Amino acid sequence: MIKELLKEGGLYTVANLLTKGVSLMLIPFYVNYFTESEYGILGMLGVFGGFIGAIVSFQLYQGMARYIAEDVPLQKKQQISSTATIFTITSYLLFFIISYFFKDFFIDILSSDVRIKDEFFLLSVSTVCINSIFYLFGTQLKSLRKVNEFAITSFLHSIFNILLIIFFVMKYDFGLNSIFYAGLIVAPIIITLQIYYLKEYLIVKFSFTELKRQLKFSTPLIPAAVAYLLLNLTDRFFIKEISMSANGIYEVAFKFASVINIILLGFQSALAPILYQKHEQESTKKELANVFKLFFGAGTLGVLILSLFSYETLYIFTKPSYYEAQYIMPLFYTTLLITGLGMFSPGFHLKHKTKLIPIIVIFSAGINIVLNYILVNKFQLVGAAIATLISITVNNFLFFIISQRLFKTPYPTKLALLIFILFTLFVGINYFITIKFNISMFKIILIKLAFILLYSFILFKLKMIDLNELKKKTQ
Repeated sequence: MIKELLKEGGLYTVANLLTKGVSLMLIPFYVNYFTESEYGILGMLGVFGGFIGAIVSFQLYQGMARYIAEDVPLQKKQQISSTATIFTITSYLLFFIISYFFKDFFIDILSSDVRIKDEFFLLSVSTVCINSIFYLFGTQLKSLRKVNEFAITSFLHSIFNILLIIFFVMKYDFGLNSIFYAGLIVAPIIITLQIYYLKEYLIVKFSFTELKRQLKFSTPLIPAAVAYLLLNLTDRFFIKEISMSANGIYEVAFKFASVINIILLGFQSALAPILYQKHEQESTKKELANVFKLFFGAGTLGVLILSLFSYETLYIFTKPSYYEAQYIMPLFYTTLLITGLGMFSPGFHLKHKTKLIPIIVIFSAGINIVLNYILVNKFQLVGAAIATLISITVNNFLFFIISQRLFKTPYPTKLALLIFILFTLFVGINYFITIKFNISMFKIILIKLAFILLYSFILFKLKMIDLNELKKKTQ
């Protein structure tokens, strides 16, 4: 499993680095061209886009991915693919019509001290709807393990978007509209290429029986998806009540932290199809435990490095008005790492217990809302980030415990807990030094490098990262 995961996960990660990673390079451009309020508007429209995807998609892409990855005849895969495609296109078309007639209602909810323009909102909804088709076909490529095709289309989608955004801003001064214009132009072109790669699976063949099967799997995930958004994005609604500028600073911190997602998504994309195919094999659980150990060791090391250099990152890529983000970036990095650990709780999907997922996520989302209400008033941006970190931790802990009952895997949990305590200690000491002491940047960097070397030594000593074992597994 490790060899396949590193190969396919590595390809997905490279694809993500060439897409989302390249897009991160737009952050300096955004923060210098757009005001904090405009960046906050982008963040709120992104939140709304997330809710659209959670509800309007009916999470059908998850049902499609679950069944199309199985070893079934081509004719069955065609039925699965085509049914999901026709239903998704119809669903998003209906939603666009609803959004047009009720735009004022949605805009009032998303706005605060700065009102979002009707034009921005409608362009944003249009972009989300057309990109939903792009993401559906991307999911099909991943589920069919067409890694190269997925990488090519993802990279082209990202790079053409970036180039068009820069062109529209610099040449025509379209402002925020540049982002939406680029998406509306690029997505249909790349979708055409995806259709070419999927041509043997996409036929005009809609099956109500197949739709019912996919919806039976995915419909219970809708409240879970909405609750996940509340779990991850509630903080934005509380922050925007402070000001749209504060939301812009918060959004910049999250954008930098999303580098963690780039790597996580790569390995999540590779792991799910492998588990669907091999979960009944005797060796799978032991191999999954080895993957967990490697992931946890390397993941905490990467997050520690990024957390320690949060200020330096902002200093290089942004301007002083965004430096406040340094205090919340480590919290975001850690939150995303814990979120990524969810891939090691596969029991719900493998044992068809997806109805349990909404219960857990709704409970965790409720905790997040309460914590945001309490902490944002007192600690502002830091309070919102802490609230999200705590609720995500509770959510994934519950997932892990229940998943272990469904699909018992010999994870080294005690060792992982020890490592996480040490990781938290290093990050906490860095916070203390940053806030309490006025030390030169050169000395601070030396201290941070010493922390990284010491933590790396501990990881290798405890064999959380075992290069010799990894070499054997990949030969």
